[in-house]
Amino acid sequence: MSKDYKKYNKLYNKDYYENLSFVSYDAAKIVLSELYKIFPFKSMVDFGCGSASWLKAANEIIKEEKKLTGIDGEYSKNIHIFNDAKFIYKDLEEEINVEKHELAISLETAEHLSPNRAEGFVKDLCKASDIVLFSAAVDGHGGTNHLNENNQSYWINHFQKNDYDPFIFINRKKFWYHESFKKCPYYISGSFLYIKRNTEWYKKLSDLKVKENDLVDIVHPYILSWRKDENFGVKMNFRRFVTSIKKFLKRKINL
Repeated sequence: MSKDYKKYNKLYNKDYYENLSFVSYDAAKIVLSELYKIFPFKSMVDFGCGSASWLKAANEIIKEEKKLTGIDGEYSKNIHIFNDAKFIYKDLEEEINVEKHELAISLETAEHLSPNRAEGFVKDLCKASDIVLFSAAVDGHGGTNHLNENNQSYWINHFQKNDYDPFIFINRKKFWYHESFKKCPYYISGSFLYIKRNTEWYKKLSDLKVKENDLVDIVHPYILSWRKDENFGVKMNFRRFVTSIKKFLKRKINL
């Protein structure tokens, strides 16, 4: 286990994920439902599953027999809001080999890994599926332990080196200011569906493929508004601290 990775146990604790899980879950239900309409996947693996909110959403969306797998560090063991999946606890800084799934996802995880891990992490995702839903924090986003913030074109380049091209399947105009994405707009502005070339679904969804001259490096206005506040980071950490204190006191009172 890497030295930096050991710090995750403190950075990504139960309270951190409780603040994010239900926001993420609401967004996941919309994103995965829209994807399921055009690609009815039966199995999904989530790299950086955290509280398992995306796995929970997938479980509710998939109509037939399903296979769900979540991969994340030891620190995620006791924070799952959904447990009916196979969980693999592993340092994401290390190579990950997992059986192939119809869909692999990694949402807002790659920015927490070292820059030297980017190439290998994308390769691991591509080994896991011919279809990958991916997003990562853009340059300047800011956040807890962000080690590798980069624009979308950076990640597109990594995927294209593995013969995957980006597709946009969700109606961004329809959901751009949707209430469910108010606290997580990056799922709309930053995510792409990457599909392996010369595969059945690459051909079936070819109309959704990002064209050569399409603009891909975009930032949602909500994110820009966050960054206008010079004390954004301090305020966010203070809110998380207050929330943690409230929950701690509530647990003590109920003892």
